[in-house]
Amino acid sequence: MGAAWDVKFSLRGKARTIQIELVKAVAPEELLFDATSQGLETHMSVELVALSQKRTRVSIELKLTPKTISARLLVQSLKLAKSNLAKQFAERVAEYGRFIEDHHSRTA
Repeated sequence: MGAAWDVKFSLRGKARTIQIELVKAVAPEELLFDATSQGLETHMSVELVALSQKRTRVSIELKLTPKTISARLLVQSLKLAKSNLAKQFAERVAEYGRFIEDHHSRTA
């Protein structure tokens, strides 16, 4: 597709760098991303389903594949904290959705 990003962030107190590439875009309902970072491969699917003129359901699926022992340990620790991380992630996605709604209502 050509779109790619180099992202830097902190996770569990350690600086991380990740390369993200948009591998498929089916407008307006699907985006697929591949990401690599320090022995970890990630595949992310974002699905958008229009529920009505003003409502859209967003489904996000992540698949983490560790390629090193340290990445395996990271994935294992994420599995142990899965429910808390899922709750935080859902809250952030909902917050971003509200931001988009507010921005759209001000510009429309």
